[in-house]
Amino acid sequence: MIKQYLLVGSQIDKKHVHITREYLKRVQNALDGWQTIVENEVLPKFFLGSLGEHQKVYDSLEIRPRQQLHCRESIVVCNEVKLGDLIEVETILADIYEQQASHNPLGFVVTDVWGRKNKTVVFHCERITTVRGGFSRGGT
Repeated sequence: MIKQYLLVGSQIDKKHVHITREYLKRVQNALDGWQTIVENEVLPKFFLGSLGEHQKVYDSLEIRPRQQLHCRESIVVCNEVKLGDLIEVETILADIYEQQASHNPLGFVVTDVWGRKNKTVVFHCERITTVRGGFSRGGT
């Protein structure tokens, strides 16, 4: 688990997302036509957390998809993300820890996603994922 602890606090990914009309259409289609995203030209607030590269976090910790049990996500939105915006999205591994549940360890991964436009924060997302069996101990 020492290998995983060394990653805590590190930036896992940084990318720029340009909010185009085509991007809004793909989001609306993925959400099965939820509301009128394209007409309003605004990404829904609950969608902002998914802009982060959570799978890259899990990959760096060697967590397989079937180990991921549950997520809790909180999002703070300072400004709407609209058509034409260029958002810098930064994904950070904020913390990892383990707790015992009966005789089985459970791991917890805390991921922060920051969205900025012109260096000003537009949203922050914190996601906590529960990991079945805790973290890999690795061999010698």
